[in-house]
Amino acid sequence: MSVETELAVKPSMTSQLGARLRSPETMRFVKFAAVGGSGVVVNMGVLWLGKNYVFASLAHASAVAWAGALAIAVSIVSNFVLNDGWTWRDREKRGTAHFFERLGKYVAVASVAGVVQWLVLQGGVWLGLHYLLANFVGIGAGIVINYFLNNYWTFRAKR
Repeated sequence: MSVETELAVKPSMTSQLGARLRSPETMRFVKFAAVGGSGVVVNMGVLWLGKNYVFASLAHASAVAWAGALAIAVSIVSNFVLNDGWTWRDREKRGTAHFFERLGKYVAVASVAGVVQWLVLQGGVWLGLHYLLANFVGIGAGIVINYFLNNYWTFRAKR
């Protein structure tokens, strides 16, 4: 390959990569990740508050279990509101009944991911990990499930 051909190929490859990175689905995933980041902050904060204040009178493992369930529930609701209004803003919305349909689907999907998160949290604490680290690992375990099921079911593109 000549130098001229190589120089001609590189801008084309760069522009193709740039176009892919700016694609609607890539941007949607970036938004989903940003919402997820806020959800991590909400989840970890509620877990810490729940364990240290709301459920402080319980034994450590019980306090973590109850606070973990509360943290998951609160972060599911906050993430739904942000994802519905921003990440999947372009998807069809048909009034109040459709809002509750999306909310129900989102809660169902996020609950599957939440059960995985909660089980990893409990297992991590049982293995001796600090509860916040175990929770963070659990959040990571639920991310992939959450994105793909929500993208293809909860906020499905109109056919």
